Amino acid sequence: MEKRENSKRRRSVRVLFFLILLYNLIPVCLLVSAVSYAMLWGSGWQPKFKIAAYDTYVQFASPIYCDRIGYDSVTSNPKVYFYNIKMDGSVSGWFWVSAKNCNVTITKFFKDNKLEFTVAGSGSGTISLYSPKKPQYVTVDGVESNSWSYDENAKVLTLTLSLSNHKIIVSFSPVTEAFSTFRTLWSSFLILIAFTFSASLLIKVANGELSIMEFIWGFVGVILGTSILFILLDVVEAI
Repeated sequence: MEKRENSKRRRSVRVLFFLILLYNLIPVCLLVSAVSYAMLWGSGWQPKFKIAAYDTYVQFASPIYCDRIGYDSVTSNPKVYFYNIKMDGSVSGWFWVSAKNCNVTITKFFKDNKLEFTVAGSGSGTISLYSPKKPQYVTVDGVESNSWSYDENAKVLTLTLSLSNHKIIVSFSPVTEAFSTFRTLWSSFLILIAFTFSASLLIKVANGELSIMEFIWGFVGVILGTSILFILLDVVEAI
């Protein structure tokens, strides 16, 4: 009878260990998928994408990596979408850009807290793009400009310019990059703590110090605790 109980306990421990391992591998798998890109555009040439609705284009001064490229319409798209795009900097998720009555060349892409691009056209032009954060300020040819607006809800930056040829620099708070580094390190620390605590509970089950149900409740507590901390990180980043 005792051998059967021990065998049952060992089998339960193996199953629970597998679940713990799976739970702790999920963030690693997500991290790998976030830095592995499906497409490279511009190896030896400057990638250029047409905005058919306005007969304009957006191009990048350097090769870009991304997972997907999308359009609202095949023949009259007002925007070009890029998913998980990376040049010298990167944006997770969907980034999009639209240029009306002007052509845009992106020279620095969210690196060192800056987005830099040049515009060429005549008359009045409008550039709209997805921006994960509100800029601190925008300069046009080195002079701070107020010809821009930012929609906090949609996270859309819009610039309206009297055009010829201009260099635009969009500057963001350096706190964004610092917090991103902190978030990465803190997330890794949380995952390590969760794994260590789960492993210690597992050892106690194997030694008979905890029952399976006590372990399950402890494991659920670990999941809830780490989830709440991740949610708090998202809230702080959104402020």
